[in-house]
Amino acid sequence: MKTMVLVLAAGFGIAFGGSCVADPVRTEFEQSFIGREWNQRFVHEDAYPLSERCEYRGGSVMPMHDSFVIESFLCDGQQLELLGQIISPRKVLVLDAVLFPKLEKGERIMMSGDCELRRKIDKFFFAIVNLGKRDAVNWKTGVKAAWYPNPETGKIEKLSTRNIVCFRPTPP
Repeated sequence: MKTMVLVLAAGFGIAFGGSCVADPVRTEFEQSFIGREWNQRFVHEDAYPLSERCEYRGGSVMPMHDSFVIESFLCDGQQLELLGQIISPRKVLVLDAVLFPKLEKGERIMMSGDCELRRKIDKFFFAIVNLGKRDAVNWKTGVKAAWYPNPETGKIEKLSTRNIVCFRPTPP
């Protein structure tokens, strides 16, 4: 019976491709951004209006989801990512916020383009990676954690690192 339960659990994990990894509860700091609106027009001129602790690092419209944006901030040495929905030409409603853990020595945050998910780069995601001296790493050798902004749920969801491979960027 115990073996049957383990086989069923493994089957569900494979069927859902790692998407069944539970999302942690958001901290009070992360929750303070969710549901708020901000005007992108003045983001370079003023400090981010929702928190004096954060410096704006840039943002972009999500690939294949032109009414959703990802905005990046540096907050007390940690990267904060916001998933927002465009509600007017320059106004964004923050749907979710994730403050990534402090990076350890040698770690960096990489995105799809430098990383592949199931040998494809068509899904936008973030990964904390320690390349070390390798040209490529996977979940066994250096991909530590990953998240993807999901417009369908309005959440930045934890992503299994099992099918992610990241590559050392080619120097310019």
